[in-house]
Amino acid sequence: MSDIKKMLLWIMPPFILSIGVGCYEMMSGNHLWYSGLSENGYPDFRPTGLLTNTNDFSSYLSIYFPAFIYLLLQKKTWVRTFIALSSAAVLFFLVVATESRTGLIAFLITIVLIIIKLYTKQIALFLFFIGTCVVSISLLVMKLFQTQEFSYFVGKQTSTDQRLLIYETALNVAKESHFLGVGMGVVPKYIFEALYGTVNISANITQTMSAHNFWLAQLADIGVLGLACFLIFFVWLLHQAVKLFFTEKGLLAGLPLCIIIAFIAISIGSSSIFEMRVVWLGIGLALAIVHLNLKKKEGDL
Repeated sequence: MSDIKKMLLWIMPPFILSIGVGCYEMMSGNHLWYSGLSENGYPDFRPTGLLTNTNDFSSYLSIYFPAFIYLLLQKKTWVRTFIALSSAAVLFFLVVATESRTGLIAFLITIVLIIIKLYTKQIALFLFFIGTCVVSISLLVMKLFQTQEFSYFVGKQTSTDQRLLIYETALNVAKESHFLGVGMGVVPKYIFEALYGTVNISANITQTMSAHNFWLAQLADIGVLGLACFLIFFVWLLHQAVKLFFTEKGLLAGLPLCIIIAFIAISIGSSSIFEMRVVWLGIGLALAIVHLNLKKKEGDL
């Protein structure tokens, strides 16, 4: 597994830098030039890190945070444990600040999985109780002070209605093609027409509206046969990740499942998953850990 450790060491500097950029955005309201929020023309305190939108950033944090904790706690000292807890707290507030519901759920599940792999049942239950109290108190404080994050989480009816319309449109496209697909990259045209009533895209618009759902986009683009090919691989990888999580000790054995949980979150919440190399690198990392574990069991390593 030394090769995995080397790979993780290479991806940590951008991850730490992204956290720093996210904290800067959350405190200042300013963003890097390629962030989608930099085009608003006014301060926006939702962080995007080194990515373009908030949903992507929250899922990115969920994917690589377990790897960061794994490297940090190679030697369990009080200093390293304090850094790990502080990092978890900072990332929690960053994810909340992104106002991404799927990202928050993925991050919390990831935290639970990390605790289970690192500690005994008694300590894990105690930490889970403390974490639940912290999250509950944080949400209560946000509600009492009517912060932007809390209002956004509970008041996203317009966004939810638009998302349901997008999903319905993508599903109808799949049905009209008899689930054979209409071709890669064609679905955004139908969604744009459903939202704006025209297929004439203005020259001022930098991007069209995607399906915001990886699975529906696959179904509408390449049909049930194309989706089935990916599902076979994904279900196999999920099965191996779950088996590895419960049969092997150590946090490294829990990384694939954490990554897959974060991938599922981003696959139903992101509009740009196809362009996000960090997501597919994460899937590659999960696959590499599973593969090396299988090779180890076969006696080839």
